[in-house]
Amino acid sequence: MKELEEIKYKKVYDSTVDNIEYRKNNDPDFTIEQLEQLLEKEYMQEATGNKSVMDQLTLDATIAALQACLVNWKEEKGLH
Repeated sequence: MKELEEIKYKKVYDSTVDNIEYRKNNDPDFTIEQLEQLLEKEYMQEATGNKSVMDQLTLDATIAALQACLVNWKEEKGLH
């Protein structure tokens, strides 16, 4: 089961990063503030209970990916 979880985590993480990078590069209306709002929504989702192992894993991977994208984007813009 551990290997399946790792594969799922990586797939969700990578697809989230790809999605954010695509939006960042192709949607002029997509902003750092919107990315922060997406991350905040995921944090709120995390606060709700009773998730399956896979649902929690998906949420963890999504949050990690959004956090990484936010840090990278802010660094690109010279914001810290």
